Parts: sequence; C-alpha cells; structure tokens
Amino acid sequence: MTLERKQGRGEDERYVFGIPELDEAYAEALEPGTTLLIAGHPGAGKTTFAATICYSNALRGKPCLYVSFNERYDKFVSQMSKFGMDFERLKEEGLFKFIRVPVIAGEDVIDVLGDTVINNATKLNAKVVVIDSTTPISKAVKGYGKGRSVLQNFFYDLSILVRGLVIMIEELPLGMKALPITDVEFVADAVILMKHEVKESLLVRLMEFRKFRGARLTIAEVPFTIMEGRGIKVFMPPVLNKVPPPKKDREYRIPCRLLEKVVGPIYPGMTILLATPPHARSLGHALTPVLALIVKHGLKVGVVSYRISSEEVLEVAKSLARDMGINPKAVKRYISFIEAINPTAYSLGELVNIEMDLIDRYKPDIVVFLAPELIPSSQVDSTYLRTLYNQLLYLRSKGITVVRIVSPLSEGSFTAQADLADVIMRLEYVRDKDTGELKQQVFISTQDRPPKIVDEEAMNRCIEEVRREVAKRMQG
Repeated sequence: MTLERKQGRGEDERYVFGIPELDEAYAEALEPGTTLLIAGHPGAGKTTFAATICYSNALRGKPCLYVSFNERYDKFVSQMSKFGMDFERLKEEGLFKFIRVPVIAGEDVIDVLGDTVINNATKLNAKVVVIDSTTPISKAVKGYGKGRSVLQNFFYDLSILVRGLVIMIEELPLGMKALPITDVEFVADAVILMKHEVKESLLVRLMEFRKFRGARLTIAEVPFTIMEGRGIKVFMPPVLNKVPPPKKDREYRIPCRLLEKVVGPIYPGMTILLATPPHARSLGHALTPVLALIVKHGLKVGVVSYRISSEEVLEVAKSLARDMGINPKAVKRYISFIEAINPTAYSLGELVNIEMDLIDRYKPDIVVFLAPELIPSSQVDSTYLRTLYNQLLYLRSKGITVVRIVSPLSEGSFTAQADLADVIMRLEYVRDKDTGELKQQVFISTQDRPPKIVDEEAMNRCIEEVRREVAKRMQG
C-alpha cells in the first residue's frame, strides 16, 4: 500500500476503505456509527481487507482496535507488512492495538468479549474496531435461548460506544456462493461478500456488495486481486458523466503528412487500434508510427505485452530506433515500464487489475498493449468487452492515450474492438491484379473523417518521412 498520513480537519472526519476505487464510489456509506460486515470464503482476503480499512483510518488519526480469535499478533503484523502496512509503527504511536481473545462456549462469551473489547476500546479511544471473526461467537451462543438477541445487542451497543466504524468478519463455507441469513447481518449497515473460486484452472476473485445504507448501489459485483506490496486492488467501472472528453489543449501528431491529413491530431485519452493479419504479423510497421509519435512529443510509454518478453519488446524498440537513426540507448528515456504477462495464467479480473496497477503506479502518457488477442477465447465474451470498455473509459479520464496492436483471430473480434477505438489502422494484404504479387494496404478510419485506403507505396513513403523527421529531431 502507498498510504500517507492525511492532514486537515475536514479530511480526517471521513472514514475510508483505503482502496481508492471503493472510496470514490462508496466512502459516503462509512458514516460514524456504521457497522460493516465482511463475509467470505477462507483465504478470500477478508483479514487483508479489514486490516486495510483499519490501517487507512489509523493513518488519518482514528485509532483502531483489532480483536482476533485465532491470529497471533506477530503473524498478523508480518503478513500485513507484505502489503505495505506497518502496524508496528501505528502501535508505537498509540493508533493501533491488537488483542487475541480465547473462544469460550456459551453465552458467557459475550460477557468476556464485551469486557475485553469495551475496556480496550475505551483506553485506546478507538474509532475503528475489527472483530475477526464473528463465526466462533455465533457458534458459541448457538442453541442458547437469548444468544441471538444478546449477540445483536452487543454489536449494536459497540457501534454506539465507538461512534465510528465497527467491522465484523464472518466465514463463508467453501462452495457456498450466497451469504446465509446470520445473526450479525441484522445489525450490519453494510455487507460485502468476498468470493473466490477456480474457473478453467484460474483463480477468480469477486467482491459482492450486498447492502450499503447511505450509498446507492449500482454495481453488484467487481473483480479484485491481492498484490504483494500493494494490497487489495479493485477495478470499478467509471461513471460516464465523470469521464471528460479528450483534452484538446494538447495534441499529438504522427510526423507524416499523409497520416496527419488522414488521421489528424491525436488527443490525450484517445484509443488507437492497429491491426495486422494473424498469419502475417508486422510489428515493425505497427510500432514505427507509435515510436515516432513518442519521440516527437517526448512522451513516456508503458508497454503491456502478451506475446513476447520485456527484453524482446525492448530489442524490437531498439531495432526500430536504429532504422530511424536514433541511438538505441536513447530509447529507455521514453519508457515508463515494460511488463510481459502470460494472459492464460490469470482470470480476466486479475489481469485488468494487474494492468491498472502498473498504469496507476507509473503514470505513462501512452500505454501500448501488444497482442491482446491472446487472452483465452473463453474469456473474450460480453464480460471481456465490458471490462475493456470500462478500462478505456478510465484511461480516457486520466488523459492516457491507448494503442492496441492486435492480430484479430476473427472478424467479429476485430469489429468489437474497432467499435471501442477512436482511430483504426488495419494492415491488409491484397494480390496485385497485374503481377499477382501480394501487396500491403492500410485501411484507416477515424471518428470524424471519411475512411481511406493507403496503398503500400504511399505507406512506405510515409514510413521514410517518419524516419527522417525523427532522426532530424534527435540530431537537433
């Protein structure tokens, strides 16, 4: 996690999840006096999520008491440090306390728990209390006549005492996809269900929002991932009304008169689709205009490659640089990051969260996606297109230009991706009627200009013009 201590009275009055995407969408639901239930399968990330909320609010000056029935303090601190949370520091500053409570059978568990929690919460002046988990408490009072009402009253009274945020964690048995009606759910103001399952040998993690008093729920379920050093990453669909149009106060132009005329200016946040035939990929032709654009405007580029390694991507870029008269060593100055990802090793939700985390961390001007057609065909459905649409919306809102270099495996795949692009350049091969030779042609289409087909000779002249212009700029 990359959380910093917040300053300012107005900022400190808010409670947060500590996950920017959730804070933007639902932080208004975390009003003082709120009880949040986090339920999920074993290993789904419930403790990490609760710890994130605890840690984030403690950094904002709201002391947090963490009550555990099975976790040791040293193990908890060690595990959370892997996600960037330094609870030892917060403990030294009097903003965090961890207590472990033994499980006691019968209704006495409420009295013991109540005395322990209330005494420690009062001494710490806790504004956040985490109970990890309520499952052993529910089991301990099960079968006792007044157990249910006593349990509900305890959590209700706790939220009043804290006048802040109470977080309850509850275990969901493996294989169960729906949250059964539980005693603690009745007192919860918000319920989040964390699920994970294996689909086609891939781990799928989903966060389901069941109830949020005080916040309007429009998204029922979102994918999430847990990253070492980063913690929980959630990708929420952007609100369309909050996505500004491409900023026209800055424009990019490919240094080729033909493309300037046909394509026109490219504005930050636009999406460019460069397509080559799957049987005759031409990475050099696709990357040359992109590299020229980057060099001409001094942009930082991030590359996500699904086909070749990071080292190979860099070598291709250096080879193109040599052809354009650029010192290959100079290429690195334009690179924000290069990440090679095997798309068959991750579910779609994990994949998009990894990509967005890279982009959020390095903040490039342009992101190039190489060979996204390699995402398994079983994932390329309405869910994939919806996810891609939301990703492009998010990047547009940040003013990040997207270049997708694809070799579509079907016409339907190309059409679906073309619908989401502002500029389309599709390389095709046609047979010359006179010589019978295969020649290249490029179909170019933009949103506000008529489409045009550029033949091989004209495109080659354009590439040469690009190379001369870039070499001149580098020499100057």
